[in-house]
Amino acid sequence: MLLEVEEEAARLGWAFFGPVIGEVVTAAEGFEEGELETVRRFLASVLEVTRRARSA
Repeated sequence: MLLEVEEEAARLGWAFFGPVIGEVVTAAEGFEEGELETVRRFLASVLEVTRRARSA
């Protein structure tokens, strides 16, 4: 599975985090695929909770 980042998300990411993003990518390369899948599920859940809270 591959995460895709929308252009606006990348722009905002660089605006907030700058070069830290490269370090995060490097850190992620040290995780096994199963570990990354757990992180993906967690972040997707957080995103969904955030969306619901905003629409309430």
